[in-house]
Amino acid sequence: MLADRQAKSTLHAYAKTALGSLQTALAESNEVLLDVLPLSGCSNHHIATMRRLAMSSAFVDEVGYFADGQLACTSWGPAPPGIGPGVMDFTMPDGLQVRARLAPAITGSGPAMAFHFGNHYVLVSEERLDPLVAESDIDVIVAYQPPGHRPILLGGDAEDLALLDHSWPSRETPDHETAHLSDVTRDGPFVAAARMSHSERHDFLHRQQAFILLPGGAALSLIILVNVYWLS
Repeated sequence: MLADRQAKSTLHAYAKTALGSLQTALAESNEVLLDVLPLSGCSNHHIATMRRLAMSSAFVDEVGYFADGQLACTSWGPAPPGIGPGVMDFTMPDGLQVRARLAPAITGSGPAMAFHFGNHYVLVSEERLDPLVAESDIDVIVAYQPPGHRPILLGGDAEDLALLDHSWPSRETPDHETAHLSDVTRDGPFVAAARMSHSERHDFLHRQQAFILLPGGAALSLIILVNVYWLS
């Protein structure tokens, strides 16, 4: 069905865009962490460098430095005592450690990912990672899932992790309450998925049909008006 193929193509574009944003955020985070790797202590120069890197990055919200297992300072300035690095969710082959989702202790903002390397870390907020995860009509998630492992959610709703289960149906079923279309895109250990429910799918198809039919209807109306003009 052409309409279903159009919907599936749209879902693939959403998943691919979300995965591309994650990869870009990871690349920028690596660059920032390498830039601050030689720095230590909490001198004005160190804090100013972290602040400059955070402000010039499209994805990094915060850069911080740990000393003796405690957060010493960040791109916002000296840190209050008693903040540790927390428990990492996984480690990349290059040694980059990742906390998948946390609530930033300094700013108290929404969910974020933390990338740690050496004594430094960077925070990437879920909102900055990809606004598509907040899209109302299409659900999008991004996750870390090496072959043979369960996925670790990086952005989106945990309930949508079922999309990464090979047994999860990706075509319409007789139960219209659970029927949906979905698409999964992978790049190495990272994966993104997008889905629309039965009702959202039909709303999407109606919008597509209206978009296709509108130019034809306008042209037909113009032809009728011309004929009326010439016959009058």
